[in-house]
Amino acid sequence: MTTSTAVVDVMEEVPLKFYFDQGKQYHSENNRDSSLWYFRLFLKRSKADNYSTFVAEAHHELSNVLRSYGEYQQARRHLDSAFYYFEMRKDTVGMAAVQNGIGLNYEKQGYFKEAAQYYFESIKYTNNFSTLSPVSFYAYNNLGNLHSFISDDLESARKYLFKARKISEEFNRPDLKLRVMLNLGNVEVKYKNFGQALVYYRSAQKMSDSLGDDRNLRLVYNNIAHVHYLNKSYFKSISFAQLAIELISDDLSSVGADTYNTLGLTYLSLGDYALAEKYLLKSCKISAKYNLQTIIDCTKSLYLLKEEMKDYKSALTYHKRYILLKDSLLSEKKKKAINEVESQVWMEKKDHELMGLEKEKRFVEAKLTDKITRIFGLIFLILIVLAIAATFYVLRNRAVAGENQKKLAESKLDQLRGQMNPHFIFNTISGIQNYVLKSDKYKAYDLLTKFSKSIRMIFENSDKSFIRFIKEMDLIRSYVELEKIRFRDKLTFIEEIDTELVQRDPLVAAMILQPMLENAIIHGISNKKGPGYVKLTSSWENNYIRCIVEDDGIGIDEAMMIKKKKPKSHLSMATINTRERLVALTKMGYKNAHAKYENLYNSKGVANGTRVTVLIPTKK
Repeated sequence: MTTSTAVVDVMEEVPLKFYFDQGKQYHSENNRDSSLWYFRLFLKRSKADNYSTFVAEAHHELSNVLRSYGEYQQARRHLDSAFYYFEMRKDTVGMAAVQNGIGLNYEKQGYFKEAAQYYFESIKYTNNFSTLSPVSFYAYNNLGNLHSFISDDLESARKYLFKARKISEEFNRPDLKLRVMLNLGNVEVKYKNFGQALVYYRSAQKMSDSLGDDRNLRLVYNNIAHVHYLNKSYFKSISFAQLAIELISDDLSSVGADTYNTLGLTYLSLGDYALAEKYLLKSCKISAKYNLQTIIDCTKSLYLLKEEMKDYKSALTYHKRYILLKDSLLSEKKKKAINEVESQVWMEKKDHELMGLEKEKRFVEAKLTDKITRIFGLIFLILIVLAIAATFYVLRNRAVAGENQKKLAESKLDQLRGQMNPHFIFNTISGIQNYVLKSDKYKAYDLLTKFSKSIRMIFENSDKSFIRFIKEMDLIRSYVELEKIRFRDKLTFIEEIDTELVQRDPLVAAMILQPMLENAIIHGISNKKGPGYVKLTSSWENNYIRCIVEDDGIGIDEAMMIKKKKPKSHLSMATINTRERLVALTKMGYKNAHAKYENLYNSKGVANGTRVTVLIPTKK
């Protein structure tokens, strides 16, 4: 037997869990090489045994080790691989954990906007869990920590950290609670509530002792030393700093840099410049191996020391370096970016929670059935009236067929707009019938309520060829709400409207935008596996409205292939109607009215969406 064969045989005899446990153990002991070696064996065995879940876990753990040593690019590659395997198994818990890991990867590199985006993506995944998960803890804890570091909105930091603490208590996880208590202490330090900060730190100290967690105990001592320094209790600060240094041993880290910086500042305050310089230089030496923040802190401290020693030349050098480093880390642009991202995504989460509350059963079955019956009666009555109105409208258009070309085109425009009303109604009625047949009365009731609102809006504008842009957008939003109910969580709608366009509120052809949205949803998103989005962007352009409807659906080519498989009598009324109405508008004198359809492609050249750009004229 060869040596390599012997090694393989030994590997196969060792339980798979052994490699995982050894990797975790060596990681906790800061033994990088051994930890990576065991996790790579764990990955190799998992692939050989075709355990895709363990493959995903192996990639995830490898990313954690690499990130802790600043190897961010390699860590990201493993995170992407982990996400692929979790997604393949539809493991949303694992997917949420990976999103959080990517956020942490970005945060360690100073990319705070990207970090916040991925933390919120992790929270979005956890919102879909039927029960609470510890993964939620990491996202909320990291968001709170991020806020306390780069933002003045410390109340938000508290809010997220309190959520994280609640999750740790519900799961009875002292290791998680220890982390959040440290971060809560950091927030109170920023508020200069030193007494409350010490309460949190002492609680963390007790938990570290009970868990035998020297790494976090070292961090606790470091933070307590810093609080005592800020509170001018210098000898207490030195005492706790020395306790932290005793626990550093050989694995110097950014915590060691912080501790030496605190010691240096303390001795500076006591007037011992020699010891102050010794510890501050040591802090900067360690900082060079780790993150930018610790370099900033020790550089500022050296500047203060040299100024106190009246060594103004050295002080100026350190001060210039401090300003340069600080600007690169805490620019106003990055602070603004994270606040914008938080507001947008947090509001989306709140909306999601609200929708969940609205879906609760609020009515007894008998009362709900009675309401649905009455609404059905009203819907069919409205449908008859609309059919009569549409027939009358078409006949009236035919009566003026001998008029000039412009009036012919205007009649054609009205006719096409009239066609969209019953087309829209029949499509929605079909969706309602589907829910009724499935006995999903609550969905049917929700859909009927929003549908009745849409019918009322169509009635209000039934005699108008042109309506105000804001009213047209109200119709669009009402229609999209109906489709979002029909497709459940599959559809996301995004709109970006130019403020100048809203202020002008011009007249546009009624129901001109709805067919484009319908085409994107029905042919793009509905045929796609998994959720998708439709984005509507509108802007003012020389008495025209430039609208871009973009989706991440299946693309034009694949949609056409699906259409070919349907009966020949099936036609896309939305596409035909839009094309003919633009032709009619062109004949009325609006020469620039046109539509452009194009596929969107991913980096591999595969179609992954459609973009339709339409130039819509406005009526003076």
